[in-house]
Amino acid sequence: MGVFRGLKLSISKTEAGWHNSIQTSFLFVPTAGMRVSSDDLIIELYREVFFETRSEGSLKRIDPDEQEDGNSVFDDEEKLSLYMSRGRKKQTSATRQLTNFYTPLYPSLARRSWLRKQSERAIRDFFLKAIAQHLHGGGSNSQSADNYLINIFYSALRGKCNGAERGEDIAGLQIDTLRGCVSAEEGKKKLADLCGLSDDDRKSGKSIFILQSQHSDVLARTLFEDLHQLCQLEGSLDRLQWMNLLKTFLRFSSSVWLLAQMKMTIVLRDKLLSILSGSSELDIDENWVDETIKNRHHGLFKPTMTPTNQLEKYVQQYVKARIELNILVALVEKYSASDWSDKTMTLHSGSQSDLGILELMTKALNMNSALATDLDGIDLRIALTRYCEKFSAWSMPVNATGGPAKGYCEYLLVLRKMDKGDEDGGYLVIPSKRKNAGYKIFPGNLMLKLVTFLAERANPNKRLVFADVENHFKKYGLDFGEKGEIRPKLIESLQDMGLLKGSPDAGDSVAVGNPYPLKN
Repeated sequence: MGVFRGLKLSISKTEAGWHNSIQTSFLFVPTAGMRVSSDDLIIELYREVFFETRSEGSLKRIDPDEQEDGNSVFDDEEKLSLYMSRGRKKQTSATRQLTNFYTPLYPSLARRSWLRKQSERAIRDFFLKAIAQHLHGGGSNSQSADNYLINIFYSALRGKCNGAERGEDIAGLQIDTLRGCVSAEEGKKKLADLCGLSDDDRKSGKSIFILQSQHSDVLARTLFEDLHQLCQLEGSLDRLQWMNLLKTFLRFSSSVWLLAQMKMTIVLRDKLLSILSGSSELDIDENWVDETIKNRHHGLFKPTMTPTNQLEKYVQQYVKARIELNILVALVEKYSASDWSDKTMTLHSGSQSDLGILELMTKALNMNSALATDLDGIDLRIALTRYCEKFSAWSMPVNATGGPAKGYCEYLLVLRKMDKGDEDGGYLVIPSKRKNAGYKIFPGNLMLKLVTFLAERANPNKRLVFADVENHFKKYGLDFGEKGEIRPKLIESLQDMGLLKGSPDAGDSVAVGNPYPLKN
């Protein structure tokens, strides 16, 4: 159709490419890929912080019995630590043999394992960027506070030390925590850089987006504060127990951040399309923009005990919205006779290189009559659908060869209960026993205990009640109050674990115990 000719986009059979203003902005969502085990997240985090390179080639998993030149790679105590932390097992389809996965309790134990060199940087993009957003998006008040966070985070990852360099776990094993790693000074600098605290980032105030109100981003603040509390807990638990909590937190928080990033594209696509199609006026202001972004984590998950495929549907919705938003922005650029090749989409206008959302929407409103004339009576929504049908990533998102949806869906599998080795309950998604029959969305015991602990730490000066636990789940996009049968199930699970300190009949006000009290 003529209205879509001459758009400043790279077009392929798979999808309409990124508009430059979006690709360089907070709306850009990096690609993702499968993490077969939650142990992969720990190894990825260790490799980002404690080693010179995040990968040394193709995928390599931990093998406690690995040898090099006839000698064991790991000493006896390191071997025992790895065997103690053996987790999930995966059956290889070709050989029917089981592959063991190991959790490296200390950074040094990851020195012989890494993800493939070309793998997506999920920990950086979907976890550490959330921390960076808090530190630069109005949530941090001082450089000293930033450095404190880096120190406590680094120390927790490194593990409790007995002496200068030795970690000591529940079995009394003495592990050199930094064997084969960069120095502590270099590691802290790498972590600071990943959290956006390099000297250049401090000067530029780099963040994913800055709210007009200068208040911190709600979701980023939640992840930051909960990470802080989890790091403080490290000294109160044995290393294996704490590491299982960290894996659960990484599985959960990174998935929430990814889905929330997707939601921003969906919301903005909806609003821009409604303006261009003439079904909406410019009834938004800067407060609307800020509120939309701040509330992007609401309703990401629908807890349910009946089978669903809501995560795949959400990814499909995002991929379609992404293709359409890129096309619509290029369309506004074309009809408003603008040149946005050097622009970056921002929440609000500032410098000449900014393309604020309100500026985009205003230009869309001013040119929609000219667009309507060229459409010659055809509804824009219909015209856009017809145009997008030629892109395989739009017409069949999950199955499109080379499309982004498959990678996102594969990454979200990290939330699923594993067949073997996930007995501790660090999952949110419970697959059906029948193939392709969907899954339930309900937290496993370990995830429930983790959120209960975080809820108590968020309200340290008052008695913890069920409503606090429920509200903390809401901060991560789970609302247990939407369906009548889900809320009682949550109360029942707390009761089964011995965390309920009163009668379930008390409802919101029933007292709940903290499963992980901090040691003084």
